[in-house]
Amino acid sequence: MNSTPKLAPVLAALLLAGSVAPTIAAQTPARAAATGQTVMLFDGSSLNGWKPVETPQMELLRDGTLANQRGKGLLYYAERPFKDFTLELEYLPESAGAAAGVFLRLPQAPATLDAAERSAYEVKLGEDKPPAWREPVHYTRSVSITGAINSVGADSVHHRDQMSPNRPLSRALGEWNTLRVDVVGQRYTVWANGEKVNDFFGRKGTEGYIGLVNRTPDYSVRFRNVRVTPRTASNAPGSVAELVAVRDGRAPVRVLMVTATHGFRHTYGIEGAVELMRELEKTTEFRVDTTENLTNLNPANLAKYDLLFFANSTLRIAPKDTTQAALRAVRLRAPLPNAVTPEQQRAVVDFVRGGKGVVVAHAGLDANYGWDEYRERVGGGLFESHPWTKHLRVRNEAKTDAATAHLGNGFWIREEFYILDKSPRATSRVLLALDNASLGAPNMGKLPAPENSDHPVSWFRTYGQGRVFATILGHFRDTWQRPEFVQHLVTGMRMAAGRTTTGRPTP
Repeated sequence: MNSTPKLAPVLAALLLAGSVAPTIAAQTPARAAATGQTVMLFDGSSLNGWKPVETPQMELLRDGTLANQRGKGLLYYAERPFKDFTLELEYLPESAGAAAGVFLRLPQAPATLDAAERSAYEVKLGEDKPPAWREPVHYTRSVSITGAINSVGADSVHHRDQMSPNRPLSRALGEWNTLRVDVVGQRYTVWANGEKVNDFFGRKGTEGYIGLVNRTPDYSVRFRNVRVTPRTASNAPGSVAELVAVRDGRAPVRVLMVTATHGFRHTYGIEGAVELMRELEKTTEFRVDTTENLTNLNPANLAKYDLLFFANSTLRIAPKDTTQAALRAVRLRAPLPNAVTPEQQRAVVDFVRGGKGVVVAHAGLDANYGWDEYRERVGGGLFESHPWTKHLRVRNEAKTDAATAHLGNGFWIREEFYILDKSPRATSRVLLALDNASLGAPNMGKLPAPENSDHPVSWFRTYGQGRVFATILGHFRDTWQRPEFVQHLVTGMRMAAGRTTTGRPTP
């Protein structure tokens, strides 16, 4: 596209009053270590410096905004690449289906939009309806919503993996929104309308160009006041594992992580857990062996470990009889040749009662029905339903606890939130619980019984001489890369191992 603006007659009726819009609101949170002069990439007067990829047809309008003209492709600012920076802009979706994005650190001029997706990260703007062939919008790994980060390519398991925002935060349709992205090293922190909505660690290049894309050619998202401020940072963490790294010498915590499944297999959540543990081995005292082989649950092998970690492990026990009623009671349709044996059950019980630790994440609570000691050990409740698979607010009930001190009053997160058939509150110290005011209508099943209105999210308890940390979080792969969750999990693992006590965090 050349730099001479054209009039967009199909959008003339939508032009806002005035000429160039005001700059982003002054209450945008302060940026740290901003070191260079702010570079105005688009000020409403021209498209000088911008080049097209494919045929974006994004053009300058009379009010100084940039809007789509039913094209497909992206514009990128070709004058210079950026390394560490703060990007700020304003955007306005013109319809409920409008969606756009901002590409960060394009390593070179991409030949196609698809090449851009694979070489750089894209922060989503607006709200696009996913194609019909994908999973339902509340369940899919591809969340087309403001603040989501498209991670296709270097660190993607699924073709359209994304890091979901903490929660939706766009203003009413027709109102201008502010976006700020702090890009330092491999960390991408996204702010929408002054509130932090995403915190992501990447693996792609650390220098490149800025690009703009409209995802819905029929419905435009308009841009104005696009600017970049270069930054410098020293010792910036390159991953979420580096963010929680320990600097002192500590005795190793030996962990056996069980990811075997007999029920539903949370493939992406399990892969996220395995990936995180591999990273934590490099930066913390945890030494993790992962197994799908239940024969490892024997006294001699378990004696080598401090922690057993049931990560999305939907295990089942074998009932003594094989009638249909007995099988249904333990959530089986037919006998399993590799079900958890009585000998393995005793080995696990003795492991914990004897003074070791257990950690249970998400579908580890959809497991071992009919095994009374397991139910008791995890607090008394097992999976009943997951009526809310969406963004919800989690309350912090233990603000001075070592595992939750960093979470303030609470936080938002997209998860498949489990409702248990019995609350663990009577047996355990509840750390986190759902904020019932955020629940809304169910989108994945029926509501729990009216009397079941208490929904703990994470808790800690003792069992014999041992300790148990449990959380219903961990369904989505991106949960396992969220800094707030990882810090919560790591501290919970130390608590279960007896290396950190509940209460105030150790200085």
